[in-house]
Amino acid sequence: MNTAVPLWTLAIPRADRTPRPVRAVEVTVLAPQTPNALRDLGAIARGTAFRLAGVTPIDRGWRCRFELAAEVGVVGDAQLFDLLRRVGEIYRWTGVDKGHPAAAAGHGHAPQPAPLAAE
Repeated sequence: MNTAVPLWTLAIPRADRTPRPVRAVEVTVLAPQTPNALRDLGAIARGTAFRLAGVTPIDRGWRCRFELAAEVGVVGDAQLFDLLRRVGEIYRWTGVDKGHPAAAAGHGHAPQPAPLAAE
C-alpha cells in the first residue's frame, strides 16, 4: 500500500472563496457634519460613475459609501481616481476602501453606513 503524500495539491477555489466583483467603495471625507456637506457629496457623486449610497458620521467628517450607478460593471481604478479627484476639489479625503465593505460587516470592522433617504 502506497501512503505517499503528494508534495503539492491542486487548489480549486470553493464557491464561498471566489472573489466577488467590487461594486462599491467607502471613502473617509473630512467635511462638516451638515446637510450642505451631504448635498455637496451627493452632487459630486452624480458627476461620476457612482452614487452616494450611505454615510456614517465620524470624528470631523463622514465615512461615505459610494456605489456604482450602473446596474452592471465593477469599480475600475480610473472611476475611483475620478471620484477622489472630485471629492478632493472641495473636501479633504483621508482614506478609501475598495475592498468588499459589505462583506466586512459583523467581523470587527467599522459599522456600515446608514442608507440615505430617497431624494
